[in-house]
Amino acid sequence: MTVRGKGDEPPPNDESRLQARAQLRVVDVENPDVPVAPVPDGELSQRILQPLFRYVKLTFGEAALDRLAADAGLSRELMERTDAWISHERFERVLALARQLLPNDQEFMRACAHEILGMYGPVLLVLRCMSVRGAYEMMSKTTHLASKISSYEACEGTRTSIRLRYRSTRRESRLMCLSRQGQLRTVPTMYWGMAPARVTETTCIGRGDACCEYDLRWYEPVRWRGPLLGGIVGAIAATLLWGHIQSGFALLGLPILGLLAALMLEQRRVVDDHLQFSEQTNRELERLIQAHARAVDEVRALHQRERVWSQQLEHQIANRTARLDAVVERFRENSAPHRDKLRSLSHDINNPLTVLLGLANQLRREGHVESDAEEMVATLEGAVTQVSQLLRELATIVRDEQDTKELELETIDVPELATRIRRQLRATAVDRDIRVTVFQSREAPPAVSTVRMMLERIVDNLLTNAVKYTERGSIVCEVGGTPGFLLLKVSDTGRGIGPERLEQVLRAGGPDPNPPVGGSRGAGLSIVARLLDQLGGRLEIMSAPGEGTTVWMYLPCETLLHDRDGDAPEARPDAIESVLRRVVKIRPKPREFPDDDGEH
Repeated sequence: MTVRGKGDEPPPNDESRLQARAQLRVVDVENPDVPVAPVPDGELSQRILQPLFRYVKLTFGEAALDRLAADAGLSRELMERTDAWISHERFERVLALARQLLPNDQEFMRACAHEILGMYGPVLLVLRCMSVRGAYEMMSKTTHLASKISSYEACEGTRTSIRLRYRSTRRESRLMCLSRQGQLRTVPTMYWGMAPARVTETTCIGRGDACCEYDLRWYEPVRWRGPLLGGIVGAIAATLLWGHIQSGFALLGLPILGLLAALMLEQRRVVDDHLQFSEQTNRELERLIQAHARAVDEVRALHQRERVWSQQLEHQIANRTARLDAVVERFRENSAPHRDKLRSLSHDINNPLTVLLGLANQLRREGHVESDAEEMVATLEGAVTQVSQLLRELATIVRDEQDTKELELETIDVPELATRIRRQLRATAVDRDIRVTVFQSREAPPAVSTVRMMLERIVDNLLTNAVKYTERGSIVCEVGGTPGFLLLKVSDTGRGIGPERLEQVLRAGGPDPNPPVGGSRGAGLSIVARLLDQLGGRLEIMSAPGEGTTVWMYLPCETLLHDRDGDAPEARPDAIESVLRRVVKIRPKPREFPDDDGEH
């Protein structure tokens, strides 16, 4: 096979070279008239997937590989061609289908690097002539041979370590990152007897970072003992034979032969050491992986039990609260006429008492009261005054303005609040594939004066919602501020929420038709809105299905409690509508434009 172009001269620059690529076709030199299927155009070379295809075929059989190809939209003929290129979306689809066949991420990484040394062919001999670090650096410079949308950058390193930075112009999933790690760690195994490299991931595109960074370390001993031992043996032999062999060439050859023999022995020893080290490392890693898996299973089981228990308590509390609200509402409705009647009666009774007091005072001023009757008039005035006081107390009791428990304002340190949020997010997301980022901006106030219990309830609901509805990805929490307000911004890459469901959640909550693990009644945002209404704050929400959710919570630095006549009015539909108009604002999702440089 060869590739022929329409022109004889090579394209003068990169742009014309890309244009000429569309004019190329594959022909058979021996049978040029027989058409050959063209090489499909795409962003990623299918050669990267060949180890994964071989692993699926070896482990699960031909039928499983055929199903994977059909589900991914690939033909078997195309899968067997190492010169083919496929689109980024189809590449991701292949990885997702293969991951479903495997029990865990470690096995997936091993599958992506299965018998990968067979791909290099004669190039393997060239790579073995350079150091391990040199092989990584050459790989970073030749990334364009396998990808049109990504690049590697080799950063600082030592003889046994290197840092690689990977960038892509497309959004990539976590599986893409795992497949790269699986193949990167096999580079040292190209050299006889060396163990795989240890990969430490610092950032990941699949978790919302701008690039992927990997720290790679490997074991490569300094080989000086063999040459030194060979030189010593050769020198001793040359000294002993100096008087018997007169040929200068023979005297020079003995040290060289000794050096070569020592090098062979040293190489064999290094190979044995590497094999033993690799076996011990693999056994230890397997033990750690199994122990970690058991620990994760225990933690997940514990969390599942806690979720079930919390869900049952949530249902019980919701039912009891609804019944209590209904009883209180009926009591208020039934007692309202009685309160009005008592208020009217107290007013009506107080009028004749006022007349009696006036008459007693007038009789005393006009001198109609004799000395022996003065005591009775004074007693009458005292009794009338006492009855008036009792009527006033009764009117106070039956007033619509009910006494409520006074909530105490506290000064809350904002850096301590940010630290608490960071601990809480990391604890609740410990069993999820979620990257958590919490930071405090310079605009954040040093402290706020508010009701601690209400603020903690607001924060708990916002963080719990973010973790519940994010299966994988990232959660970013910013503790900032605007003039006169504390700002808490929580962004996640979860499932998002549609407009209709968002209105339902804000007004009344209710079961989610597609609930997360552990279930939810969706009352969190409604509770947050009511609490912020009492504290004088506001809430802004931006969300869309499949695109995540961002929530902005604004809390006054100096809280003035708002009296909303108790809890009952907040339960009425008209009161809830009033709260939403005062507190909640729905932000539209910004329009997305194609991004050629991969920055979002």
